[in-house]
Amino acid sequence: MPTLKAISVRQPWANAIMLGKDVENRSRYFIHRGSLLIHASLKLDAGALTDRRILSLPINDLVFGHLIGVVTVLDCVRNSNSRWADLGREWKLLLANPRPLLRPVPYRGQLSLFEVDHELLRGLLPPGFENELPLDMLPLR
Repeated sequence: MPTLKAISVRQPWANAIMLGKDVENRSRYFIHRGSLLIHASLKLDAGALTDRRILSLPINDLVFGHLIGVVTVLDCVRNSNSRWADLGREWKLLLANPRPLLRPVPYRGQLSLFEVDHELLRGLLPPGFENELPLDMLPLR
């Protein structure tokens, strides 16, 4: 069964990733590179709601407990000049090309990297995304 890798991210950070946040701060090294599903966890990081970086983003509804989009993980580094890099976290995932799913998909997240059956996302992946998938995952539209 072909799968896609995913991580859970607390809101409003998951939403920020879909709006262009280019660094996800993590306490552990992250080996995965390439396409990564973003899962909006059930928990809210209430302190983040007053973060000036979050306040600078467009206001929209936060979704909880759903897969909301896909990004490309470019690398995992200790230092980044991004405004989204937090000094308190040892590792920074460098992210690019955020693409929201055509609609959020209810899903139970996990604490570390997890796998999602690609069939669950049939017809929901952003246009052009199928070019990034291994051939055994096609067609998904």
